[in-house]
Amino acid sequence: MGTKRLTRKEIVQEDKIHSSLVGILDWFNANAKLLAIAGVLVLLAIGGTYLWRYMSKSQNEQLQANFADALQIHSAPAGKDAANTTTPTTNKYSFATTQERHTKALAKFKEIADDSPGSEIGQLSRYYVALNQYQLGKKAEAKSTLESLSGDADSPVTRNLARGMLVQLSEEAKTHDQSIKLLEQTLAEPTPAMPKNTVLYQMGQIYETMGKPDEASKRYKELTTEFPTSEEARLAETQLANLKPTK
Repeated sequence: MGTKRLTRKEIVQEDKIHSSLVGILDWFNANAKLLAIAGVLVLLAIGGTYLWRYMSKSQNEQLQANFADALQIHSAPAGKDAANTTTPTTNKYSFATTQERHTKALAKFKEIADDSPGSEIGQLSRYYVALNQYQLGKKAEAKSTLESLSGDADSPVTRNLARGMLVQLSEEAKTHDQSIKLLEQTLAEPTPAMPKNTVLYQMGQIYETMGKPDEASKRYKELTTEFPTSEEARLAETQLANLKPTK
């Protein structure tokens, strides 16, 4: 890797830092008998602040690079797709089986999540950990990962991604009440990936599955009133026409 070329702004900033350190060092030498400990502490504080800022920037760039690499693994061709050389791809990875791909992706995303648990990328990596756990048939582990993430992720986008996958697991287990609870939480903080109209339609569908046409109708009507031009509203109109309310 080549040496990074510093911008003029960075050069000026480094000169200022260097001058400050030199000045403090000179002051310390002149007053060593009086303020030796204080001088050392100031010197370390200024040098440490600069080093922390530099390392933070470097680590963030490395974190993004690691996440991008993990995404490439996650979306890499596998099996027949990997063997199909006629299909152009810019992905540098390929795997003999989908299991191999998901195992590799799981390990990569888990490493990122463990190394930077408090960062947005680290938390998003936990979602991909769960996704690959699910693909490998580890549904109990995936559920545990998602439940933790839906409760403590900083971003509502990440929380809703986790809730969306938990809904899928709940529907597979036919625990519809839990699905509704998760969708209610999503409804309280909609995001572009999980907008209110989509959530309302999902709730209507699940209420139908539960044999609760009145509840389904309520959600469908809310959807068609608030989002009359949406595709979900068109589908909801069809569902409403076929619903038979309870007596």
